[in-house]
Amino acid sequence: MRYATAFGIAVTMGAQAMPAPARANDLLSVLPPRLGQCAATPAPPAATGYTRDAIYVPLHDGVRLAIDILKPAGSNGRKLPTIFVSTRYGRSSPARDANAEQRGWLAQGYAVVLADVRGTGASFGTWYIPYSRQEAEDVGELAKWIAAQPWSNGSVATTGTSYPGTTALIAPAFGSPAVKASVPRFSDFDMYSDLLFPGGAVAQDLIVTWGRFVREMDLNENVPGVRPVDGADGSKLLAQAVDEHRRAEWSFEHAAEDVTFRDEPLKRFGGLPIDEAGTFHLQDRIEASRVPIFGWASWLDSGTAQGLANRFSSWSNPQVSIIGAWSHGAGHDSDPFKPADQPLEVSRELQERLYGCFIAPYMQGTVVAPEHMLIYYTMGEDRWKTTTSWPLAETRMQKFFLSAGATLTGKPPVASGKDSYKVDFTATSGKTSRWATQANGDDVIYPDRSAADRQLLAYTSAPLEADMEVTGHAMVTLQLASSQSDGVVFAYLEDVAPDGRVTYVTEGELRMLHRKFSKSGGAYKTSYPSQSFKRADAAPMTPGTLETLSFQLLPTSVLFRKGHRIRVAFAGADADNFKRMPVSGDGSWAVARGGKSASYIELPVIPRK
Repeated sequence: MRYATAFGIAVTMGAQAMPAPARANDLLSVLPPRLGQCAATPAPPAATGYTRDAIYVPLHDGVRLAIDILKPAGSNGRKLPTIFVSTRYGRSSPARDANAEQRGWLAQGYAVVLADVRGTGASFGTWYIPYSRQEAEDVGELAKWIAAQPWSNGSVATTGTSYPGTTALIAPAFGSPAVKASVPRFSDFDMYSDLLFPGGAVAQDLIVTWGRFVREMDLNENVPGVRPVDGADGSKLLAQAVDEHRRAEWSFEHAAEDVTFRDEPLKRFGGLPIDEAGTFHLQDRIEASRVPIFGWASWLDSGTAQGLANRFSSWSNPQVSIIGAWSHGAGHDSDPFKPADQPLEVSRELQERLYGCFIAPYMQGTVVAPEHMLIYYTMGEDRWKTTTSWPLAETRMQKFFLSAGATLTGKPPVASGKDSYKVDFTATSGKTSRWATQANGDDVIYPDRSAADRQLLAYTSAPLEADMEVTGHAMVTLQLASSQSDGVVFAYLEDVAPDGRVTYVTEGELRMLHRKFSKSGGAYKTSYPSQSFKRADAAPMTPGTLETLSFQLLPTSVLFRKGHRIRVAFAGADADNFKRMPVSGDGSWAVARGGKSASYIELPVIPRK
């Protein structure tokens, strides 16, 4: 279940749907042949008949987890492969039947097992933090339990979108050898830096909205509520489980106030630091499982693309990874260079066929040659491409310098200078941003940013003399003096069309307190230097003193067309998405440029063939 289905309110915005122009190519044409050919064959009709058993499974420590077992009608006596989904959004409700995706799996001869993770839904126990080691152990133990059941053929595949996508990703850590394949869609890799605290900035709207919502679910206060297990005592047991959830006087919304450092244990988190939510900590165990992974993400969905790219380059598991230009969960085509409400090229039906095509051979015991491929979409070009390495081997980092007259130039200015900026705390990237889609699954829409940029400190290049492809992580380096000891710098990479329209491409942010780079390196491979975000490396600014702030932008793939201009715009606030920093008082900057104090953006340019 995605956040979108949980929140249940869809908002339609933007222009009316227009006929889609001819595409440069399509996704199926660049997939591994076994997937492209399989997906071109329509799936069987969705199953109409099935059985459901809702039961408790006791874990080794005695905590009981609620699960539903769905099996195709008439399958008694057959050994079935199983699709396993673990969620903290309520595995099912008494008012709803199996959804279309579940029916699709049943039609293909799979059993489907749905589970409430510990401390949520109808399961007992306490939930403090997403994706903890305890949760990974629980999911793995359930996978092994499934494989040992008399109706199981011993093969389990994990799948899901968003939170269930991340539990699908971590299941192999403790669920091997039962887990044969994993399809994590729009999952989390490093919850701190990819999602909730990018660059140390606090994604307050997302944290508070999500925290309040899941707390209501844990207390079974949402409508229609979670399904109790079968039997006369089902409702009574559900009430007991909810009472256990209530004992944890904790709502995840508190993270917006409590969390500054990734390594700080917090009492509200059961003594865990937020860093514990990073699935990268399970790399060794997941690599040892050799489970093949079919990952999905978007350039425009919080930092899911950053997490997927870092996982792709860090983990040795066979991986087929796809990055498109979608909303969270791929419910909308969110390419900012197209009119809003474009129809999905990769429809829901096609997406689900691809999941089945990837999983099927592993569940049948067919030997598949190890695959290692990243498939990505270039915005502005409308083209799918493939690579076996990240960053792309042909990447050339090209600097554009902040220069006088609010310009970007290819050569460093000889003369030094400074630009002053008074932070406008009403500045925003809007309520339909890449961060908002995480909470509701709605389309990602960035209207023409011409007016928004007038509130910011913006620098624009001359018109390009040729097309320029940018694929990867851009890096910003600023020589900046602040009037405050702390604050946040937001950097927006934008395309300026000849008619003046400004199109959002990507962004990066850095809280000044966290500007020190990690001396020991990160816990996983990146294509950029990164900060540690640990308490020991905290470095408040000295007001009025020039300091170096260097940070990556979230990855993208975009084609800047000939005659268009490149813009980088800087803000000190994003009122609709991030916590104000500092929380009170004014703020002003002096940004140095040229001479010995050059400020610039480096773009990962891909030579045109």
